[in-house]
Amino acid sequence: MARSRSVRSLLREVAEMPPGYARTATAEEAVRLADAANDLDASFEARVALASAAQHGGEAQKAMVATTWCLGQIDAHPGRFAIEDTYWALKWLPGTLLDLPQVPLTDVERVLAEQRRRYAAEGIGEDAVAKLAWTVPLRTGRVAEAVEAHRRWRVVPRTPMGDCRACDVAAEVDLAIAAGDPARAVDLARPLVAGRLDCAEQPAAVLADLLAPLAELGEHEEAERLHQWGLRLARGNPSLVGAQARHVLHLVRTGRLDDAVDLLAELVDVCDRGLFDVDARLIVLSAGAAVAASLAETGVTETPRPLGARPRDTTALAGLFAGGAREIAAAFDRRNGTDLRTRDAEEWLGVRPVTVVAPPVVRTTSPTLPTTVTVAVVPAVSDEDADTLLELARTPRGPAAPRLAAAERALARYEAAGDAGGAARALATVGEALLRLDRLPEAADALARAVPALTADPVEQVRAALTLARLTAGTAGAVDDEARRWCAVADTAAARAGTPELMAGRVAALRAEWTVLELGEEPAPAGLAAAGAAFADARDLLAADPPLVTDAWASEAWSRSVVGDVAGALQAAETAWEQVRARTDDAGVTDVAQVLVPALLEAGEVDRAIDVLSAVQSSEEALDDPGAAGEAAAARGRLLRDADRLDEALTAAWTAVDLFAGAGDVSSAGWARLDAARLFRDLEEDLSAHDLYTELVERAAEDGDRELEGAASLDLARLLLQHGDVAGALAAAQRAATALPTDEAGARLRVQRTLADVHDAGGQVAEALAAGEAALAAISEEDEDPLLVADVRQEHADRLVVAGRAGEALPLYASARDAYTDAGQPVGVAATGLREADALHALGRTAEAISLAEEAVAVGHREDVLALVADALWAVASFSPPEAVRYDTALQAYQAAGAPAEQLAELTAARDRALKRGRSRWRR
Repeated sequence: MARSRSVRSLLREVAEMPPGYARTATAEEAVRLADAANDLDASFEARVALASAAQHGGEAQKAMVATTWCLGQIDAHPGRFAIEDTYWALKWLPGTLLDLPQVPLTDVERVLAEQRRRYAAEGIGEDAVAKLAWTVPLRTGRVAEAVEAHRRWRVVPRTPMGDCRACDVAAEVDLAIAAGDPARAVDLARPLVAGRLDCAEQPAAVLADLLAPLAELGEHEEAERLHQWGLRLARGNPSLVGAQARHVLHLVRTGRLDDAVDLLAELVDVCDRGLFDVDARLIVLSAGAAVAASLAETGVTETPRPLGARPRDTTALAGLFAGGAREIAAAFDRRNGTDLRTRDAEEWLGVRPVTVVAPPVVRTTSPTLPTTVTVAVVPAVSDEDADTLLELARTPRGPAAPRLAAAERALARYEAAGDAGGAARALATVGEALLRLDRLPEAADALARAVPALTADPVEQVRAALTLARLTAGTAGAVDDEARRWCAVADTAAARAGTPELMAGRVAALRAEWTVLELGEEPAPAGLAAAGAAFADARDLLAADPPLVTDAWASEAWSRSVVGDVAGALQAAETAWEQVRARTDDAGVTDVAQVLVPALLEAGEVDRAIDVLSAVQSSEEALDDPGAAGEAAAARGRLLRDADRLDEALTAAWTAVDLFAGAGDVSSAGWARLDAARLFRDLEEDLSAHDLYTELVERAAEDGDRELEGAASLDLARLLLQHGDVAGALAAAQRAATALPTDEAGARLRVQRTLADVHDAGGQVAEALAAGEAALAAISEEDEDPLLVADVRQEHADRLVVAGRAGEALPLYASARDAYTDAGQPVGVAATGLREADALHALGRTAEAISLAEEAVAVGHREDVLALVADALWAVASFSPPEAVRYDTALQAYQAAGAPAEQLAELTAARDRALKRGRSRWRR
């Protein structure tokens, strides 16, 4: 036993030591002492500590041996040992094996299968298994497979067996780098670089990973800042040798070869002492070759200091290091069946001094890394090629913003060349692009200037004049004289066009649209029939141009939906949809869906609307417009959530995040993340939701997106409140109050309602009442949902009752009951009546209170709502003179409603108190 006590003393030392060889050696000594004493429990505990120390101390092979031993003891002695720490360490084994190129992938897969088997048997770690499903292919060069598996992992809820959030984010950064998206990598790393996430090896490892991507993006000062910070964190840690080698490459890149040699000497020494991580050895050798070659190319023939027993001749040393690196890379690639490591090695071997950056002021922490995003650009064309620019602007591919830029550049070049016709066409195209961007006044101005200038080109004039006529009518909310004037211009131009029938058909389609709109709400069948005939005539004229026929069907669908002809709108939209799908017309799909989706939703066909949005997303991706594809994915996710298809909705939300990020739309990506967080809440996966909310709040604050910051803070406050963290909930709610717009009644209502609930939970009656009053004051009767207003009123009425102001609560309860009555919700009426009954009882109006409770009992039975029956019966028992049969009847109702045992115990105790049951103080 004396030896076991020594083991415990050593293990206390291990817990207090920093990562490194000394810590691992101390843990090994504890193992030796425990084994010598034949103390199996102490041996197990010591090996658990050894596994952790060795994994984080650069000797992962020792961690693997210790973990394997512990797994054997768990199997040999079921139930004797706690499994959590060993099963946690089991996650490390696949990565450790991947560091050895001589270990075949079949052995790695066997370990993965063992992990899956053990975790499944315990019902734990689904997220850990799912993460390895993408990190293993990532490390072996199967990037496409990793990307797909990562998408699946992201919707798996977090569990205590999953990696910490810092490690998860760092792995996602590695995936973005491997996928060739350095800007995405930098953006993903923001929580780590800002210091909001950390762990034993983070952010040290990710700071090193970002050095090359930042250099690629031209962010040299930021790379230098992260180098200064990251090297301080990583230097001397044998588990971060690979990260330190990336700092060597940064020093080479920035021309500080003497510093690179000094750091390289430290890493070479670790490798020469038997570094187990062959993957880290690969980058050290590659970095060594880059240092030596750079010295040789600058005329330095010998290294400033020896690097182990190697030659100091820089040329020979470069060849020696490069040969070793290529040999290791080839071994990895033979095992992996890819060329990943050879490509990595050649990239590192080719690093040379390219820029010199003055070191910045050293800081102990890092401020937020600026967001770097990918922005779509217009392909370069020659300065004289205005026609190509105009064609690019008119081709329905890519986002609207760069197409507008192309049109504006074409306009400038036409004007410079004195080409009035070209300038007019370009100006009309500018107007159409502005229209797509919802910049309506600017679009109207550009089109109004373009139409008169297009007289020599009647086809273009018809097109521009009709667009302007429709825009003018839409802005005015009616077909006014100005809109008709532009339509007349189009009519005149149509007669001069080379295809007068076709142009006349376009004009006729617009006039048919206006005919429907002028029918007003609840149009007579005869009027709709006449309008339908007008559209049919227009389509006859357009028969030679199938896309224009489709446009006419879509126009009819839209106009019919405006006047409330749901069936007619849906029929027309479905026809247009069939036509664009038959033509595989991606641009047409996105246009027609704008009328088809609302028509389907109005008709209650939600699943069909979801399918249409999926097709739209695919079409927008085919058209190289990730932002529009993201909008389709986000909309699809919201419909899936409404349809209670939550798992699918979560996948759609994350897809939207990726698409918006690819479009460089930081704000929309943030809102899509918020959708994902809310879906995790719907799925009762609060740990995952909490991580997303907390990261999103800070990310939005950094981006200056106050509305998103406020919305995420408010959701976070609700989540924290549910889990009993009143202080955290209050801080989050107060942050929301400062971030959300104060001039928007809906935002004020949400904030004050949350603050009232938080103060309620904290027992702060006065503050809760004040927040409740503020919530009532923020209600906008014409804008808010009447049932939401009813909820707010009865919540505040409840507070008034608790505060002893039951008389003031009665009008609020009455108003809420009226709202539920108007909505045809008898259960809502009865539930509110029960709350009102509490107020009446408090005022001594017991008979009225019992009457309301009995009404609720009847409603509960009639509507088959057992919980309402139970609550109402309990209220009757509570308001009436104490009688056992009433309380027992209520308790039986709670049991029938499925009340949990804890609630039943509390209710039983309350019954006994009411009946004054229990032992007499005089009875022995």
